[in-house]
Amino acid sequence: MSEIVEKIKKFRPPLSLLLRLTCVFALVYYAVYMVLFLVSLLFKDFITDFSMQYMPKAELNPYEVVLLLLAGFLMNAGVVTGLIFMLSKRNIGPFLYSFSATMILIYQFITREYILSDKFVVESFLLLLIITLRIWFSKARLKMPESELD
Repeated sequence: MSEIVEKIKKFRPPLSLLLRLTCVFALVYYAVYMVLFLVSLLFKDFITDFSMQYMPKAELNPYEVVLLLLAGFLMNAGVVTGLIFMLSKRNIGPFLYSFSATMILIYQFITREYILSDKFVVESFLLLLIITLRIWFSKARLKMPESELD
């Protein structure tokens, strides 16, 4: 049984220092947004009134505001969870991170009238950097001779 566990541990790609630092930065970045969405859910009435006053074309009712805030919280929570799984070397981590971050980027692209473009650029850069580093170091790990894995 321990041989199987050792083979699984050897198969998991290592995390380079650059990948760890990028993941930690992204973890803090998305965790702050996740907490902001969670706190915003507490002030949904204020946000609804604010949006009616300053964005009358949007015509958001309280249920739509709650839905948008909850969706934002869940997408950011998915990214945070994926990054935590990636740092703990679980196989589902990169997939969960990629899916959630892509959903956030698609949402920002659709609603670009109200969202600043610099956030879109930062999140696109983080997504591409983390996925590229993850794939690059996974391939490097698979090409290593077995004597270097120990």
